[in-house]
Amino acid sequence: MRALAYLRVEVGRIFRTPLAWAILILTVCTPLLGHQWPIFAAGGTMNADFIANPVLACGLVGGLLYGVLTALQLDKVHQSKVSVLTDAIVSPVTMGFCRTAAVAVSALCAIAMAALLHLPYTMAQVGRVFDMSLYLGAYFILALPTLLFSILIVSAAYHIAGRVDVSVVVLIVAMLASSQTPRSSGSQNRRL
Repeated sequence: MRALAYLRVEVGRIFRTPLAWAILILTVCTPLLGHQWPIFAAGGTMNADFIANPVLACGLVGGLLYGVLTALQLDKVHQSKVSVLTDAIVSPVTMGFCRTAAVAVSALCAIAMAALLHLPYTMAQVGRVFDMSLYLGAYFILALPTLLFSILIVSAAYHIAGRVDVSVVVLIVAMLASSQTPRSSGSQNRRL
């Protein structure tokens, strides 16, 4: 029960941080990158150009931004040298959960705002073939889990290593590893 009270305090604290607002606003603006550089989703259809590309750009860049925010938020107590006091009052596991969940709430707000702000433009550009369930599914099934996984990877790396730079490097390596395309099964079957 006390964890919910700590979570409420952490969510309030993160929304009073200028850095968190800057990252939230940048994440809301990242779908514009998908319109500028349509390299994320191939296909040449209206849905690929105006839904998939912006959503994938939002997930990729927003994941990096929220990974950095997570590392900085988790390191804030150690940076100000009050970790000994806070660890004596509240369990470090509880506070780690609350800080990570607060960043996740911020990411959920960013994705909801991005989906809402880019909706009129996408509806106008796609026209008759616009499907609201496809649009919302793209944001909340593709972009939101990307941000959440980035937050969880950085949080886990930070709790293991205790360093911001290592956590961000782990996130970058994980993103690079996930972007590698696996070999097709047909080429593997021919070698066997």
